Amino acid sequence: IASIGLISLFNYSIFPFIFSAISLFNILVASQKSFAQALMNFLPIRIPIELFINLKKRLPTFIFRYKP
Repeated sequence: IASIGLISLFNYSIFPFIFSAISLFNILVASQKSFAQALMNFLPIRIPIELFINLKKRLPTFIFRYKP
């Protein structure tokens, strides 16, 4: 039981970190629309993405059109 709990705890703590790294990579390479649609499939981060899209609509468009 202890080993199963340790494995589940490890998976729950390392998966968000890996997913965050993949998400940052997708932000850099993928288009913003397809990236947002891909993230909408994940329920835990649906609300932050919706907040980001709403915030994006209120900000000047040149900030998001600029590609470094």
